Amino acid sequence: MLRLLYKTVANATEGGTATKERLFMKTNKTCVYGIFAVIIALTFAGCDNNPEPGHVHQWGEWDITAPATCIATGSQTRTCALNATHTETEVIPIDTVNGHDWGEWVGTVTCTEAGTGTRVCSRSESHIEERDDLQPLGHNYEWETKIAPTCTDEGEEIGTCTHDNSHTTTRKIAIDPTAHNWETGDDVELEPTCTTDGIGKRVCTLCEKVEAHGVLAALGHDWSEWEETILATCTEDGEKTATCTRDGSHITKQAIFALGHDYQWVTITPSLIEEGIDREICSRCADENGNTRNITSPFPITTTQEWNDARALLNGREGNYTLTINGDIAVGGTTTASFGTTASDSTLTVTLKGSGTLSLNTQGSIVYVADNQTLIIDSAFLKLEGLTNDKNGATQNNNNSAVYVNGSTAKLELRNGTISGNTASPTNNFSVGGGVYVSYGAFTMNGGAISGNAASNSVGWSCYGGGVYVINYGTFTMNGGEISGNTLSPADYNYSYGGGVYVGSYGTFTMTGGEISDNFTSGWYSNNDFPGGGGVYVDSNGTFTMTGGEISDNTVSNSNNSYGGGVYVNSNGTFTMTGGTISDNTGSCDGYNASGGGGVYVRGGTFTMASGEISGNTLQSYTSRGGGVRVDGNGTFRIVTGTIYGSNEGALSNTALGGSGAALYIESGTAQHGTFSGTGGEWVSSGDLSTTDDTIKVVNGVLH
Repeated sequence: MLRLLYKTVANATEGGTATKERLFMKTNKTCVYGIFAVIIALTFAGCDNNPEPGHVHQWGEWDITAPATCIATGSQTRTCALNATHTETEVIPIDTVNGHDWGEWVGTVTCTEAGTGTRVCSRSESHIEERDDLQPLGHNYEWETKIAPTCTDEGEEIGTCTHDNSHTTTRKIAIDPTAHNWETGDDVELEPTCTTDGIGKRVCTLCEKVEAHGVLAALGHDWSEWEETILATCTEDGEKTATCTRDGSHITKQAIFALGHDYQWVTITPSLIEEGIDREICSRCADENGNTRNITSPFPITTTQEWNDARALLNGREGNYTLTINGDIAVGGTTTASFGTTASDSTLTVTLKGSGTLSLNTQGSIVYVADNQTLIIDSAFLKLEGLTNDKNGATQNNNNSAVYVNGSTAKLELRNGTISGNTASPTNNFSVGGGVYVSYGAFTMNGGAISGNAASNSVGWSCYGGGVYVINYGTFTMNGGEISGNTLSPADYNYSYGGGVYVGSYGTFTMTGGEISDNFTSGWYSNNDFPGGGGVYVDSNGTFTMTGGEISDNTVSNSNNSYGGGVYVNSNGTFTMTGGTISDNTGSCDGYNASGGGGVYVRGGTFTMASGEISGNTLQSYTSRGGGVRVDGNGTFRIVTGTIYGSNEGALSNTALGGSGAALYIESGTAQHGTFSGTGGEWVSSGDLSTTDDTIKVVNGVLH
């Protein structure tokens, strides 16, 4: 084994001859023995690498990890092909033959001539080699480029011998197809845009080759001047826009913040319809913040011209205005809207104040209230004086109501003041509504008076509503005030209906307070018609609801027959009484004629008494029937709670002078006491009533 190892080491040395083996062993015997020991240890260590059971190493080639030199050992490693974690490393002995790093020969030897020379190892100055049989060294040129090659021409380089720099030579350098002489011009491969880079172009001046080259930076936007595209207002932001001059599709926007209000004091001088006032108004949008100062009243209206001017100013307006009437002003009648036209999406409210009088001097209405308009009359001493022949210099009666409310959104509110002195007497037509005519619109009476008006006519035409006429879905709500002293006075042989109030087809009258009193109806009776209703006449499909107030001291007086001194309810008409009183009304006629219903006459209609009292009413005729109530023409009378006084109640007594039924007279139809029940408010009768002079008192349907 030692001999084998020895031989192996000897073979690893330069030359490998027997002589050199002996020389090595002679001079390096101790070193070799040490190397043998290392190799043996490494070898057996590799065998003891604890291979897996049945595992025999399959070593790969040696990989020199550090080469040996003339002064130092090297190393090499190999790896098992079956398991890369199994490695084996061994030492490479010092190489005194090939491990030198020799310098140049120095001596008589040259590039071209043989001679002697000496050279020294750079690793150890003690390692020197001398030779006297050196052949010429040959040239060892170091090359330097003299003319660089291009894409079209060869180049040239010069070589200088490292042994003798006086020895030089030249050689050609092959054409280099990549050695272009580039120039960049104005042409581009891809134009840059506002937001994306472009690509440039370059041209070889030698071979004229063209290629894309270089990045042309994005240009960025070049914005135009700002343009305000959405104007900012006081309360809303606006917007401004700029457009790129390079690409019109590139647009940028910025918000313009809301400006806010710029309130300035503005003086509004008074006029006939508006008060003078200082208001804080925005100079930009005309918005008002509600601050005011220096308020002065509107100019009063004192002449006919000023009245007409004020009306003209209100045409087309919306909002609230006050007209102050001072003095006695003669005004022309109108058959069209007094305040012009008001748009359907707006409302106009006009309040009349003052202590003057608007007096008609021609036929027509004093005021005509149309759709989307509201008129408020609100001064105790303000008068609307109509037209009546032989009064206030008039030479004719009117042919219209003094006040006309026409339109589904037309409204009039009487708070104070008086509507009076008008006689509606058209030629060859029915006479209706001496004081007020309401059709489709709404009239609310909270105070004031509708008094001293009349409806009269010539032969052949009847009269309706001396004070008020309500028809065609019109509504009249009476919360206070009085409707009094109005008359119906038709020519001979004509008929009249409702001295104070007439409620016609689909009209509605609601009375919660106030008085309908001292009104007068006269007319003519035929077998087919029964005129009457000194206070109220409710015609077919009309509705009257009374929750309070009084219907009193009204009179119906005809030359032949009289019906309903207080209230007349005609066929299909409805009167509901839930409070108030019907009292001291009178029905009278001449000679041997008859009268019926001093308080209430129900002819074919329905009268429901849920509360209240009927008292002190009187019939005066040859044949009087029903001092309090008369039911006729298949009418219906129902009482839930209330009192109809009889003949022995003193001042409360209802009286039928010369007849019967001081409290109640039933000619035809039904009269019952009872209650309403069920979700539909169905009538539940507790019993029939009969003609009687005695007081009828019912509480919750029970007759007492």
